[in-house]
Amino acid sequence: MSARNKQRRHREEPQGVEGRPSVGGLWRRGDPAFAGLRRWPLDRIAALAMTNGSNETRVRAELLSRLSLLRVRPLAATKARGWLTAGPLRIPCALGPAGVVRVKHEGDGGTPAGRFALLWGYFRPDRPRPRAAGVKLRPMRRDQGWCEDPSSPRYNRPVLLPAADCTDRMWRDDHLYDLTFVLDQNFSRRAKGRGSAIFFHLARAGLAPTAGCVAISSSDMRKLAPRLARGAVMEIG
Repeated sequence: MSARNKQRRHREEPQGVEGRPSVGGLWRRGDPAFAGLRRWPLDRIAALAMTNGSNETRVRAELLSRLSLLRVRPLAATKARGWLTAGPLRIPCALGPAGVVRVKHEGDGGTPAGRFALLWGYFRPDRPRPRAAGVKLRPMRRDQGWCEDPSSPRYNRPVLLPAADCTDRMWRDDHLYDLTFVLDQNFSRRAKGRGSAIFFHLARAGLAPTAGCVAISSSDMRKLAPRLARGAVMEIG
């Protein structure tokens, strides 16, 4: 390797104790070296982890176990309940009172079947910030809302309040939207009346039915959200 390439590699690789490359401290996004780690191929991370001790090995294991597919299946006996499986996790979840529906209509109480990307997430900046990976998080505004009016040109779009066409106020007194992910259901390709505000969020006590979203307990969300992969999708039905 030329001296110039060695210098460039030295600059790109985050440095640990006594100048040794270290990935163990890079797991938290706040670390400025994290951006450098994201550019490395996984085989390079793996090789580094194998040579630098248990801390790096743990980081490698976490990177390789990111969850890219969340499968949601309804229970046969209770339409408004289901199981969410992602990698080794199997989590009870709440669905809409009509259960999983193949053709979604606005206000039908159904959770739409399909495969939907997690587009982005919201968190409450006035409450403890949750750990999440893979999906970009935005701080929720106090005037944040969502349009659920099929007659509006802003149907199934985020809006700011006050808004005559807004029927979902997202800044809530409870904790349902403390961490919530927007699903690409009727969003990228939008059809009038085919569903709006379909989120993946925190559940009410006892996994009470949602309005059509998928919801899990806060304790289960704390286990799942930090392991989400970039480009994660939810498959319902």
